[in-house]
Amino acid sequence: MTSPQRKDEILKSDLPPSLPLLALRSTIVYPLGTIAVQMGAPENLSLLRAHDQPGLIVALVVAAGDHDDGLDVERFVGRVGVAARVHERINLPGDTVQVTLQGLRRIIIEGVSQTEPFPVVRVKAAKEALAESAEVDELVSKIVSGAETLVELIDRIPDEVPAILKMNVSDPGRFADLAATNLNLKISDRDEVLQRLNIGQRLKFLLGRVEREVARARVA
Repeated sequence: MTSPQRKDEILKSDLPPSLPLLALRSTIVYPLGTIAVQMGAPENLSLLRAHDQPGLIVALVVAAGDHDDGLDVERFVGRVGVAARVHERINLPGDTVQVTLQGLRRIIIEGVSQTEPFPVVRVKAAKEALAESAEVDELVSKIVSGAETLVELIDRIPDEVPAILKMNVSDPGRFADLAATNLNLKISDRDEVLQRLNIGQRLKFLLGRVEREVARARVA
C-alpha cells in the first residue's frame, strides 16, 4: 500500500509534456496501482522495443476490441488516461511481452504527436475536484456495505476486499479506484471510474454499479 508521503512524491513529480502511448484492452491501471500486463498489440511491442530503458514513463489508455484491431489514437484526445512507469519486462512465447506497470497519476490526452510506428501523445496533469465531506462519507459507507454484500454473494471477490476498502476511506479518490479494481466490474465501468475527475461523481457512479452487481447476484 502506498504511504501518504510516497503518494505526494508521485503526484508532485514532473510530468513530461509528451509520452508514448500504451493501449490496454482488458485491464486498467489506476494511479498508485501496480499490475502485470501481457502486451501483444503491434504498436505496443514497437514502443517497448524502441524504449528499452528502465523506468520508462508511458501514457495508458483503455481501448476497445482485440489487439489485432487497428488503434484510432485520435479518439483518445480529451479523455483521461494514466501516466505509468514501466518496470519489469519478460519476453514470452508468441511474440508477447509481460510488463509490470505502476500507475502514477491521472492525465488528460491533449493531442497526438505521432502515430507510427507507435503513438506519442501530448499530455497534461489532470486536476481532480473534491466533493462535500458529508456526501463523500455517505457514499463511501454505502460502497463498503455493498462490497460486504458482494463478498457474501460472489465467490470470485476475495473476502479481504471490504477490509482493504475500510483502510483507505481517508482518501476518497483512491478508495474509489481500489473499489473499482477489486469488485470485479466490467472494463468499461472501470474506465468510467477513471474518467470522472470529480470525486463525488466518481463515487456516485461506482455506488450505482455496486448496487447493480448486488441486484444481479441476488437473482443469479
